[in-house]
Amino acid sequence: MLHDLELAEHYQKYFYTVSANTPELRKIAYQLRYKVYIEDCHFNIDSYDASEKTERDEFDDYALHALLFHKPTNQAIGNIRLIPYNSDWFDLLPLEKHVKLHINSDMDRRDILRSSNTGEISRMCLLKTFRQRRFDQIFLSGSANAVADSGCDRRFPVNYLAMCLSLMSINLLFEADLKYSVAMMENPLSTLIRHYGIQFRQVGPFTEYCGRLAPFLIYPQATYDNLLPGIRKLYKIIRAELNCDAPLENKKADRVGC
Repeated sequence: MLHDLELAEHYQKYFYTVSANTPELRKIAYQLRYKVYIEDCHFNIDSYDASEKTERDEFDDYALHALLFHKPTNQAIGNIRLIPYNSDWFDLLPLEKHVKLHINSDMDRRDILRSSNTGEISRMCLLKTFRQRRFDQIFLSGSANAVADSGCDRRFPVNYLAMCLSLMSINLLFEADLKYSVAMMENPLSTLIRHYGIQFRQVGPFTEYCGRLAPFLIYPQATYDNLLPGIRKLYKIIRAELNCDAPLENKKADRVGC
């Protein structure tokens, strides 16, 4: 598929990821979350500091964090975090604490949410200017001719940045040696990333919490095994970046237009 083959090349030209493993990078993550969740989306959450313009909660100290950057501007535009479950740290994952969660009867709630093999993916966000473009729905319709006739910028045929964040989360799951993760997602997001090969299944009904969300169980190994060649290439690039300890300055590219 042409779009898959172009993703890795386009990504390397315009974006890069870093593991937010320093206080400075984590502050950037918290500031980005404040911008998206509080200033742009006006979510009714109390885990923010208006004076510092940061959004963080009590789980952040236990989480693995990653940031997506835009190369031409060296601006952080996307964020993701993984909270591994550890009963020595806390009793409930955030989604249990904040959402009236109902897991389907065919799954054992304790085995899923209270296991050392699982964690929670959350705080997935993108700056407003990098979210879904008008012609993404054309792509999701599966019509290659419609995409070709739409006048879309061929350098960026579909907004795959949500996919990049999803691949970042898969790498975090492997880094933490977890077999699966739970995540709350909107239906459009789950539809989008399913097209790219992320393996998951819905394990509970939709509910209202910062949007209409449902719990999904994500399988990292099955996802990796089922990635198409172009997506696998993109994943390997992201994995190398997240596992690289090079200074942030070394990852910055010359400022070019996007």
